[in-house]
Amino acid sequence: MFYKYLLIYSLLFISGCTSQKKLKHTGVLSSELRMQHANSDEIIIPDYSSDIKMWYWDRYVIQRIMLIRIFDSADVHTWRTEESFYTFLDLKTRNYFRYSSFSDTARMIQCCYTTTDSLGIEYGWNFFYKPVIAKKPEITFLTDTVLNGITYKRAMSFRNKTLPDKKIIVEPNQMYYFHTTRKALVFTLNHSLTELTGYPVTRIDLFDSFKSDHAKFRWIRQIQFEADSLTAGEKKVFKKWIENAKQDPVKYNATTDSIYTPKF
Repeated sequence: MFYKYLLIYSLLFISGCTSQKKLKHTGVLSSELRMQHANSDEIIIPDYSSDIKMWYWDRYVIQRIMLIRIFDSADVHTWRTEESFYTFLDLKTRNYFRYSSFSDTARMIQCCYTTTDSLGIEYGWNFFYKPVIAKKPEITFLTDTVLNGITYKRAMSFRNKTLPDKKIIVEPNQMYYFHTTRKALVFTLNHSLTELTGYPVTRIDLFDSFKSDHAKFRWIRQIQFEADSLTAGEKKVFKKWIENAKQDPVKYNATTDSIYTPKF
């Protein structure tokens, strides 16, 4: 048996476009990728994927970076996820550090990096990537919907599809869900639509089909807000890592200097 190691850089089809405005809230959330087959109510976790959990306090964010371990042999193929390291990020300065665990006594395993352009931070959720929008997004607003007691505004984008007989039809491409009560616009899955509407996009459904049998399904990328506060222990971690960041001046720029990758 041999082992393969995969790192979760991001959650598949969206790079996590986010704004850089100052956070006004404190809490815990996760960025998730799910899958749902057509005509099914079941929402499943795709293979080889893992949620990105984040803690935020004012301008600071901590991201849990997961590792996927794949075990292969002649007749067995299994995989599992486990914690790899934690990224501590200052959204204002774009300075970031890596720690071995979520603890105020954790060992710093990557020190003193910053990034000054739109490349953002490797792994996890990219807070700084802002693609150039060539034209105003073409979306159609639909009726509001309620999910788990929360009212969302919705919009749909469409695409042209050419059938085998060369006939062109218009079909749904992506469905956008705008959270109407969240004001922390830094956590959005689509920066341009958030600027357009003033609401964060906290869920996007991408409609797709399998090439083998053309069975339809959807990818679901969503932000789940787990808490609107931090525990005393979580605040203790933030305070210590903020203190460490002030004591360790930034030495490297991720856009120009080679990046030391922590061992897994």
